[in-house]
Amino acid sequence: MFNEETERVVQKSSGNEIVSDDFQSLDSRNFGYLRCEVPSPENAPDTPDMKSYLRKAIKELQEQLDNVPSNKSSIFVRLGHFHLLLEEYSQALSAYQCYLNISQNSPEDPCVLYGLGIIYFHMKSFQPISCPSSPRAVQCLHKVLHLAPCFERATDIHLRLGTICKANREYRTALEHFQIVLQAPGPNQVQAQYYIAHVYQLQSLFLAAKHAYEAILEMKYLTTEMKARVLRQLGRITYMV
Repeated sequence: MFNEETERVVQKSSGNEIVSDDFQSLDSRNFGYLRCEVPSPENAPDTPDMKSYLRKAIKELQEQLDNVPSNKSSIFVRLGHFHLLLEEYSQALSAYQCYLNISQNSPEDPCVLYGLGIIYFHMKSFQPISCPSSPRAVQCLHKVLHLAPCFERATDIHLRLGTICKANREYRTALEHFQIVLQAPGPNQVQAQYYIAHVYQLQSLFLAAKHAYEAILEMKYLTTEMKARVLRQLGRITYMV
């Protein structure tokens, strides 16, 4: 969805020329909250084409790289953010890695770490490794919370960390992350509750799973798609209770 800051950026960049400076406020925190699809002329004739704006900004930043002899690290960071918002994970990772190579240090920018965490999560690179210049999802996301405990997307981080733990059969830790997500009102609550129910189901705790799935049907942000998934899961475990 568009937030107020995104709308301001779009309005500012809706003239004949746009400059990448108009997108200074956009970074990895906008991932998943920014509409980048091309609008339909019939359904939304006045909807800004954010994808085109971002691509123009990327082109300008790439041109800046050829003209700026030093201090290129900030340009690579922004390239990483913009590619990430377009879900161009390989290009985003390449830009972030160029930033890391220039800085020659473990990243301390929470937004860069969050972007890297999202990329590695997408690539299902869940296992941590020791090399600080190539952190994996768990390392990156945990470090974001360490550096910025009140990070704007903390619930998204806990949802991803819980998902990783669930995939690695670390069920107790997974549940801890999902319970944190449940404490923050928003659409993530539904997904967290679904994962909690699934964790119970994976452990053959079918009665607990049944109650957890049933609780989703009463949640505020329940979508039609999620309701269908829940009813399907309830159908599978009913005879096991």
